[in-house]
Parts: sequence; structure tokens; C-alpha cells
Amino acid sequence: MNEFSRENLLPVEISNESPMDYLMNIDKIYHWDDMIYIIAGALFIILSVFIGGINESTICEKVITKDTYNYKRYGYLSLNFNISDLSGLNRIIRLIIRFNRTRVIEPISTTINVSTRFWFSRSNSTITKRTYIKNINVFSRIGHHESNENMISEHHILNFESLSAQIKIYGDVSRFMNGEIVIQYGNAYFSMFSIYCTISYSLLLISGLIVFSNSYQALELKERRHEQELSIVMSIMTIIYNNPVQIIQFIRPSFVFLILNDVVSSFYISMIVVLILTLVGLLGAKEDPKPSFWRLRIAFGGVVAVFFVIKLSMKSCEHIGLITHQPHIYFSFISSSLISIFLFWLIKLIHESSDRIEESDSFKLLIYLPITIILVGSLYLFNISVTKSNSTIFYILKMAVFNGTSLLMLYIHYPFKINENLVFEKPKETYVDNGIFEEIPESTNQ
Repeated sequence: MNEFSRENLLPVEISNESPMDYLMNIDKIYHWDDMIYIIAGALFIILSVFIGGINESTICEKVITKDTYNYKRYGYLSLNFNISDLSGLNRIIRLIIRFNRTRVIEPISTTINVSTRFWFSRSNSTITKRTYIKNINVFSRIGHHESNENMISEHHILNFESLSAQIKIYGDVSRFMNGEIVIQYGNAYFSMFSIYCTISYSLLLISGLIVFSNSYQALELKERRHEQELSIVMSIMTIIYNNPVQIIQFIRPSFVFLILNDVVSSFYISMIVVLILTLVGLLGAKEDPKPSFWRLRIAFGGVVAVFFVIKLSMKSCEHIGLITHQPHIYFSFISSSLISIFLFWLIKLIHESSDRIEESDSFKLLIYLPITIILVGSLYLFNISVTKSNSTIFYILKMAVFNGTSLLMLYIHYPFKINENLVFEKPKETYVDNGIFEEIPESTNQ
């Protein structure tokens, strides 16, 4: 009777429809091999962050100090400096002013006028002069030796090789001991490191996308899943976001690249929002979603994309001096409203999914929940630019999370052929006819 033991039984699905030949990796019953790949991916992200932590700073800094005694003599404070050997690899130059004092028993608050004259030069062009005048508020609290820091200039298009500046400060700074100009500029080594990272990640993701697309194209229409389509879209958007051709931006810096980067970042944020709402919305669903399911998410994603295109583009325009200020109050209100709608919608979807999810979908929940948490947290990474942080950790973490999540989506949604995994194995023991099923003649009534 061993031939009828439990090990030789096959699951049978009774349905009016023809059974599907393919599912997805995430639909399998056993996932020990999947967990190995998932753990390997997590270790890959941890290793990437470690490499970013031990790497050089993204920003180099130079400080020029000038005593304030000249102010009493001339009525203003003058600071001069020169930086040479610049290129597009430096990405940014930022000038910050601050003051120091020795007596900290009382607060100081004053308004000063800063006049900055720049000379930009290249080896094959003439010198360009620009003058900026700015009023700033300087204050120092009780117990603090340093004043607040004020940015007086920021350059994001480094199409020059050397920069000279003369800074004159008008105003009452006599109560400070000295003034400092902090010159921050991008580390060219980090730019080379970022080129290596973007090309490496992009090639890895392109390879995974090609393998996935070949298997996906071989599926019949009825066997294709929405999650697979989302995986393809996310991978393509991540490759574009990686910006593997950013070397052109370093060679020939241009305002066009700044705006293009803002547009790509905005649509990538939108894609992540739509992806999260869709994955959670599809979790545990037994029927294809209605058209309204897609319309609502695409519409909300479109609003998010348009908002961030305007916000980031205006920020870039402010950096290069095309506009003087941004409507920060309106941006903060709209941003808070979008975040509130997104979080409320997400909580509602999680509640609905938890009510309809079955035990067979428990592994999906185990995978989608961390993905959702990671992607929601990754939205915060967009607020931390490499020009705002001196560590490469945030940059490499952002690259590892986005590319790692895209590869994970391709793996868990990879077509899984049922027929190859549900093959009946013949019992090792041969069938012996013991006459159990022989026909027994009917007994005659006596």
C-alpha cells in the first residue's frame, strides 16, 4: 500500500477555467531557496552602506578667518580668497559666513550687508565678473561662541576652472572676535566613485531586467500578473534614476542637466508612491482590480510628480539665481497634505488587505510589508542630498535600497512554471497484484 502514501499525492485544483501553467516565485509553497537570495540581498545593502561609511567625504571644506579689528578702522570687513583646479567633478561650491566671539554672557543680534564680487575664469575663455549683494541676520545665543551660519552664495554649474572672490561685510560686527568664510566644494573623488556605482548598479539591474523580460514575454496574456508589470516599470525607472550617463554632466555642466535630474527624481518619487499603494492594494485580492483602482493611483501619482517637478525645479532656479526665493509656506502646506493623504490611504489599504488575506498569502505579506516600510522610508532619503551631507552613507544607501528593491521585485515576481515543480514521482516499489481488487462472484441464495 506504499504506492498510495501521502508523499505521492498531488494537489489538485478544481476549477471551471483552464489551469495556469505559470505563477510567480512568491506564490511557491516552499521558500527556503528564496530566503537565501533575500538574505544575500540584505547583506549586499549592508555591505554597500559599510563601504559608503569608510569612503571619503562628499564635501571638502576650507575656512578663511579675518579678525574684526579692521572693521573699526575701515567701517567694513573684507575677506578675499581664490580656488583653482576646479571642474565639473566638484559639482558645487557654497560660501557660508559665520562669526566667533569670546564673551558669551549676553546674546548678540544684528543685521549686516554682504557684498560679494566673483571672478570666474577658464583657460580658454575670458574672465567673467558677477556681484551679489545680500542682507543677512547674524545672532549668537547666550553660552555660544559661534554665531548662526548664513549662506551667501551657491554655485551648481561649475563651468569654470578657477574662482576668485572679494567679500565686504558692512554692519556692526565689532562685538565678534573674527569672521569666517567657509568654502565648501564637492569632492572630485566622490564624483568618480558615484560614476562607478551608477554604472555598476545599472548594468546589474539591466541584466536582471533582460532575463525577467524574456521569461515574461513568453507568457500568455492570461498568465501575466500586474505585479510583474510593476516590477518592469520600477526597474526601468530605477535605471533612469541611476543616471548612468552622468559623466556627461561632469564634463559639460549645464542647467539642462539640473532640470532633467529634478524631473527624473520627481517621477521616481511618484512611481514609488504608486507602487506602494498598488502592491498593498493587490495583496490578498482574488479578482482583477477595477479600472477605478488604477485611475485613482495614477491620478494621485501624477499630482505628486507635478508638485515635485515644480518644487525641485524652483530650487534649482534659486541656486543659479534665476529666482530670489521660493514660496516655502505653500510648498510646506502642499507637501504635508500629500503626505497625510498618502499615509491615510496606506493605512486603509493595510487594514483592508489584512481582512481578506489567507494563509497561502502569508509569505507575500512577509515580503511586501518590509518592502513597503523600506520604500516609505526611502522617500525621506530624497530630502538628504549629497550636497547637504558630508558622508557618502546616504548616497550609497539610497542607491542600494532602490536598486536592491528593484532586483528583489524582479526575483519574487519571476515566472514560476508549475508543471516543472509538480511532477508525479513513481513509487519505488513495484505494484504487486494481491488480488484485492479481483471481482468476487455474487453469492447465491440457498
